[in-house]
Amino acid sequence: MRMRETLHLLKKLLVTRYLWVTGRIWRRLPVSLRSLPVFVSYGAHLHSLVLRFADRRQNHSTFFLRNRAELELMRRLAARASYGSIMDIAVFACSKGAEVYSIAWTLKAARPDLTINIRAIDISQEIVEFAKQGVYSLQDPDVQAAVGVTE
Repeated sequence: MRMRETLHLLKKLLVTRYLWVTGRIWRRLPVSLRSLPVFVSYGAHLHSLVLRFADRRQNHSTFFLRNRAELELMRRLAARASYGSIMDIAVFACSKGAEVYSIAWTLKAARPDLTINIRAIDISQEIVEFAKQGVYSLQDPDVQAAVGVTE
């Protein structure tokens, strides 16, 4: 059994290196090439290796105002609404709530007259409870790591 585990770890190491190199190449290929059938098949092959060998874990890291293009689009759409309108927004995979609060802040700053109803869900009930509190602190180690604070 020990030999089998060692072989698996070696194979995983080799595949990880292979994926790192091919990932760098893949990101530099023009989209027009990546959409050719031979590259689509190769991309599917790479994806299958990722599914088989990559370490998977839940990641709840996020940060405020991260998707500026999305927020700008929402602001422009809100600008079209008539005075005193109601906006209903659903956020899936809300994580710690940074995106939800970013959306609310962006819309209320642009249009204080709007009534905004936001519903947010996530697979982790614990993380939803964290988001509901709406309390974020630079003293939190997760926040420190996200913003690059060191000791």
